[in-house]
Amino acid sequence: MSVTAGEPVREPWVFLLGRPPLEEYLSFVVQASPGQNVDLQVLAEQWRAAATVVDELTSSESGLANDRFATSLPDELAERATQYMTDPAVRASYAFLPARIAMVALDELVVFQKQINLRYAEELRALIGDSSLIDERLFDFCMAIGQPEPVIDRGQITQNTFVFQSISTDARFLGAALLDASQITGYMPPGRAHSAVVLYVGYGTNALNVISVENRLVLNNGSHRAYALMAAGFNAVPALVQDVAREEELGVAPPVQQNKKLYLEHPRPPMLKDYFNSSLHQVVQMPRRSRQIR
Repeated sequence: MSVTAGEPVREPWVFLLGRPPLEEYLSFVVQASPGQNVDLQVLAEQWRAAATVVDELTSSESGLANDRFATSLPDELAERATQYMTDPAVRASYAFLPARIAMVALDELVVFQKQINLRYAEELRALIGDSSLIDERLFDFCMAIGQPEPVIDRGQITQNTFVFQSISTDARFLGAALLDASQITGYMPPGRAHSAVVLYVGYGTNALNVISVENRLVLNNGSHRAYALMAAGFNAVPALVQDVAREEELGVAPPVQQNKKLYLEHPRPPMLKDYFNSSLHQVVQMPRRSRQIR
């Protein structure tokens, strides 16, 4: 398909339907269609049809997400997991809760993210090996080890303003640190510097991260990775699992903390496998997004 000058590049996104709020789906499609007339009535009918399917699943699959637990990692991956968990970046990223590498079943995972970029998921799928093997290649994929990352463009636009941009939504501000000026090399300030404030921009560790809470397994990070694995035929895969023992610890997953009734108490919450149920999703062509950090 040719793209005319000025026409935004579009890519397919899948959106889970049938659960409140309806307005979230309408807003998503409106944003995907700038300058176009959107038939809100048709969109609402799509959502209501999916809501009917959700009601049916609530009855036929009641309790499907209950009593789900991570299982032991195969012995041949134990050393790999130990090495990964001692990585300083990993330790810093998952410092607030007990964390371990274990096996999870993808079809048992509760999800709170409603959107998947199918273009990105397909790129990830191309990196996956044989779906019959649980090996180091699968481990590295699940933990995002040694895999390509999109370029982050950067620039200074005013004396005190810097902009970073990437097509990856995982690009992010990683935090600030107060350092002794002697720790900074490669830059000479116009004066005798005593201290430096460093602002870090980059990518997260981006592991397939699952929280184990109230006997449910909730996908907390790595939705695209999990989608790509399920699309490739995997089910049991390695994940970085964090155990939540107290409600106050749910801050690691704000959507779950804000809507416990849906994700932890509903008899049939949204699950990863719902992305593959044609009655529960719509594919929407979205203008290609980019993440900007200023």
